[in-house]
Amino acid sequence: MTESMVAILGIVGIGFFTLLIIIANWRIFKKAGLPGWYSIIPVYNIYLQYKLCWEGWIGIVSLSLGVVVAVMSATGVNPVVIGGLTLLSFLIQTIFCFKLAKAFGKGFFMGLVLMFTAGLGRVILGFGRSRYVGSMA
Repeated sequence: MTESMVAILGIVGIGFFTLLIIIANWRIFKKAGLPGWYSIIPVYNIYLQYKLCWEGWIGIVSLSLGVVVAVMSATGVNPVVIGGLTLLSFLIQTIFCFKLAKAFGKGFFMGLVLMFTAGLGRVILGFGRSRYVGSMA
C-alpha cells in the first residue's frame, strides 16, 4: 500500500469517526429533550452539555481555561502557572465525565470510558439504551 493510499484511508477514517461522534452528540441532546441540532453549534453546545449534568457556566470556564493555557504557552508564561491551570482544566473535565455518565443513569465505569475515550463513550450514550435521568448536581 502506498503512502498516499494510507493518507487517504486515514482521512476517510477520521471523517467517518467525526461524523459518528456528531451523530452521537445529536442523539444525546435528543435524549435530554433538546433539539439535536444544538449539538453542532460551537461553544453553545459545550454550555448545554455541562448544563445537562452540572452547571452551564462551568463549561464556559473549562473552555476559557483551554484558551488561556494555549495563549500563555505561546507567550512563554511561567510553566508552573500553565501546569496549574492545565490541572484545574483536567479536574473539571474529569468531574464532568462522571456527572455526564450519572445524568444518563450510568455509573463509575461509564465515567471512566468518557474520561479516557470520550468518542466511544458518547457513541455508547447516544446509540445505547441509556436514558437521560437528569442532573444530579
